[in-house]
Amino acid sequence: MRLAGRLRLAQMFVKKHGGKAILISHIVGQLRSFVALGAGMSKMDYRRFLTYELVAAFLWNTAFCLLGYLLAGEVERIRVLIERMGWVLLGIVVLLLLVRQFFKRYWRQRVKRGRLKGHVLNEER
Repeated sequence: MRLAGRLRLAQMFVKKHGGKAILISHIVGQLRSFVALGAGMSKMDYRRFLTYELVAAFLWNTAFCLLGYLLAGEVERIRVLIERMGWVLLGIVVLLLLVRQFFKRYWRQRVKRGRLKGHVLNEER
């Protein structure tokens, strides 16, 4: 999806969901920027935007700080787990990428077949 499409999508997302869009956008890193741009493009009230942005940033940063605090005592265990599970995780990631690629091709072929059938049916009329 190109930049213009992402901006339109973010603008529609903000218009439909308002403050919830800003809160949700902090979960997905790259989405945050586009939602902020969408809020500006949809002329969202700045005070409202700032309020939701501050709440979202506070929640997000507090959650990560607590997560770091809780995991700090388990660093050695986590390191061992990552070392043991590294190859398994790599295999899972590769498998997921292959499955994604398969379904991407499958849906493209299906869309093309649907267009061709629709085109043939229109010519027969």
